[in-house]
Amino acid sequence: MVFYRNLFATLCFAFFAVALVTRAPWAYLGAMLFGALSRTATKKKWPDPPVKGRLRRWFGGKGGEDGSPLLCEGTDPETP
Repeated sequence: MVFYRNLFATLCFAFFAVALVTRAPWAYLGAMLFGALSRTATKKKWPDPPVKGRLRRWFGGKGGEDGSPLLCEGTDPETP
């Protein structure tokens, strides 16, 4: 349930960094827009998109389709 929050927060900080470097008013507006969308996604509890599992695997993340962590198969959980 945090996919959109993280996505929009990342875009918010990216636009804010661009705005600080370029002093462009449109970049500040973009940062505010993505910040508001990030808060809206959190408050409205937007569900994760169906492609979240594929994106997680594509970016090298670990976890199941529902975002739960997977245990390594064939390893002993007692060993570090």
